[in-house]
Amino acid sequence: HMYLGDVSDTSTPSSSAPARRLTPNETAFNFSAPRWSSDGRYIYSTYTRDPDSGELFRYTDIVRFDTTHSERAFVRLALPGYSCYDPTPSPDGRWLAFLRSLDDPAAYQPATLAIGRIEGETLIVIADVTDALDRTVGEFRWSPDGQWLYFTLQSDGQVNLWRVSTSDWSQSPGPEPVTTGDREINSFDVTHDGRVIF
Repeated sequence: HMYLGDVSDTSTPSSSAPARRLTPNETAFNFSAPRWSSDGRYIYSTYTRDPDSGELFRYTDIVRFDTTHSERAFVRLALPGYSCYDPTPSPDGRWLAFLRSLDDPAAYQPATLAIGRIEGETLIVIADVTDALDRTVGEFRWSPDGQWLYFTLQSDGQVNLWRVSTSDWSQSPGPEPVTTGDREINSFDVTHDGRVIF
């Protein structure tokens, strides 16, 4: 299950702060690590669609919890035919970045980095950032201003850092490499003024 606790009152020890369960009683699924929206209203995660399949890392859907609601419930933001992972909202809340892969591919296919927007209770994919690159995505994260989405890409034994502009998806020139050459970037971070540490 997933619980929401309020530790903003520093006069109350965190160990005694009440926690409210977000997941329904009948929930028998495995949830992934939660992610807050920037306004603190929503929590995003994924859950195992079919816990009896024996595949803990396949057949997963994105879910969204509304913390302003008191009932134990979530909204499924499923993409038919796909398993989705690591939903990460943009700083301004307009976009949702996530990894997706076919539920039952005919041959091995790497997960791709997709961008979507949410309309009501529907997730609409507006861009598949790495589909044409046909390479495995590692870590990804938004720049603090939400203007760029950075990610690592594995290719020929190398792992380099890439980015894609989010200013206008219809006019975007596509992803561009930030680093090249014989290197293996395992983690990175981006500052507000555009500097990158890796």
